[in-house]
Amino acid sequence: MVFVKKSTYYLTMKSHVFSFGKSTTMFLGLFLLLLTNTVLLAQDQKILKGKKISGTVTSDGQLAFLKNHQEALKKFEVPTSISMMEVPVKVHIIKNSVAESASIDDVKIAFAKLNKYFIQIYVQFVPLGDYNYISSDKYYSFNKEDENALCASNDLKNVINLYITGSIADGPLHFCGYTYYPENLENNTDRIFLAQDCLADGVSLARQMGHYFTLFSTTGLQSSETKEWVNGENCEIEGDLICDTPADPGLELSSVDERCGYIGKRQDQSGRKRFYKPDTKNLMSDNPRLYCCDHFTEQQYQKMLYAAIHLRTYLNFPKSEYSKRQLKVLAEEKGLDGQVSILMQGREMSVTRKGNLYLNDQQTYSAGTTYNIALVNKQKGYIYVLEGDAERGISLQYPMKGDKVFFKGDKATDFIVPANLEYLKVDETTGEDGKNHIVVLFSKKQLRIEQLIQEMNSIEESMDVVQRIYMVIGTDLIPSKNLTYNKNGIQVQGVASDQQIMPVIIQFKQP
Repeated sequence: MVFVKKSTYYLTMKSHVFSFGKSTTMFLGLFLLLLTNTVLLAQDQKILKGKKISGTVTSDGQLAFLKNHQEALKKFEVPTSISMMEVPVKVHIIKNSVAESASIDDVKIAFAKLNKYFIQIYVQFVPLGDYNYISSDKYYSFNKEDENALCASNDLKNVINLYITGSIADGPLHFCGYTYYPENLENNTDRIFLAQDCLADGVSLARQMGHYFTLFSTTGLQSSETKEWVNGENCEIEGDLICDTPADPGLELSSVDERCGYIGKRQDQSGRKRFYKPDTKNLMSDNPRLYCCDHFTEQQYQKMLYAAIHLRTYLNFPKSEYSKRQLKVLAEEKGLDGQVSILMQGREMSVTRKGNLYLNDQQTYSAGTTYNIALVNKQKGYIYVLEGDAERGISLQYPMKGDKVFFKGDKATDFIVPANLEYLKVDETTGEDGKNHIVVLFSKKQLRIEQLIQEMNSIEESMDVVQRIYMVIGTDLIPSKNLTYNKNGIQVQGVASDQQIMPVIIQFKQP
C-alpha cells in the first residue's frame, strides 16, 4: 500500500508570500489553504503499487462446481424472512522477531468495515476470541509455496481461517491477499491470506470474502482481456458471469483518473467498436486506486447469499473449550438469562425461532393494536427494549425516564414494558415489506442507548431494524451459536465472555 506523498510546495512558497501586495498575499494564502487541504485528502487516498490486489485463482474443479450451480442461482430468490448468518473466523496473526502483522484492535476495525458490506445480505463475520499468534520470521514474509507447511498445524476445521502476514508473494508476484473457491459441499480449503498493509484499506478483505463466496473479478476468468461485450449480450457466459457488472478490460493507474473515472480507450471484441465503460468503484474490480472501491452490485450480493445459504453450510462455531464446571462458574460471573413474551391485546404472541430471529408469520396485526412486553431477568446486567421498522426507524421503549436500568440479579425480576399501565400500539406506518421488530438487549455493560439508536437511524442505506442493529453494535452481540435457546417460548441464556450483549429479536407483520 502506497500513500500519496505530501507536497513541498507550501514550504518553498511560504518565504515569498510577504514580498507581494496585500491582495496577492490573501490570494496566495487561500491558495495555500486549499492546497494543504487537497494534500491532506490525498494522503487518505490509498493507491496500490508494486503488488496486485488479489492472487486468487480458479481451478478446473472449482469452476466446474460453480457452473453446475448456475441454473439454481438463476432461480434463487432471497428469503422474505432471514436471520443474521454469523460466520466464524479463526484469526492467525504472524509475527517476527521485530513486530506482529496486526493487533487485535486492527482486526476488529477491519471486521467492522467488512461487515458493513455483508450485513446487506444478513451475513456477519465473527472473529473467534482466541486469536492464534504464530512467531516466525519465515512465514512473516510469506511465500505461497509454504502455505501447507504453515497451515497444516494451525487450521481450524469448518471455519474461515484468516492468516495475516507481513507480506504475500508467489514467486516474483506480490499480492494483498488470496483465497479459495468452493469445490464441493463439505471439504474445502477454508483459508484467506492477507498482507498487513492491506488489512485496514477496507477493500482487500472484502474482496477476498467476495471470492470466498464465489464472486469472480469483474474482468472475468481470463488472464488476457475479457471477452464480455460492452452491450452485455454475452454476460452470462463471459466475464464474471454476472450481468449487472459492466464489461471490464482490466484497470491500471493509467486508465483510471484521480476522480475514479475510466479514461482507457480499449474496445471490446465484438467487432463493433464499442468502448469499455467499467465500474471502477466495484469491490471486485482490479482498480489499484482502492479509495474508489465501495460497493457490490445487487446480483453480486445475490450470488454471495446463495453461496452462504447453499454452498458454505458447513461453516460452524467450534464447541466450547470450557468444561461443564468452568461454564457453570462463568455463568455465575458473566451469565445472561432472560425471558420475553409479547402480549398482543393481552394474549401471548406465538413465535417460531429461525437462528437468532423469532418469527410470527401466522398473523398480522393492524395499526393501533395494543400490546405489552413482559420480561423476566435472572442475571445481573442491563436491559434495553427497542422497536421499529424500515420506514419509521428505531425507537426506545425501555428504559424511559425513571425506569430501572441496572438489575442486580440476586433473584428473578419480572416486569411489564411499559410500566405505567399504558399500552404500546402497533404504528400506523410500516416499511414496504410489512415487517416490524421488537428487540430486547440483555447486556453486561451499560450502553449509551440513545446515541446508538441515533447512529442506527442515521444509516443512509435501505436496511431493516435487524441490519441496522448489527451494523452499529454487531461486534458486541453474542453469536447465536453461543446462546442456549429454550424449546418453549422465548427464553435465552448466554455467557458474556468475548461479546457483552445477548439479543432477542422478534419479527411480526402488519398489513
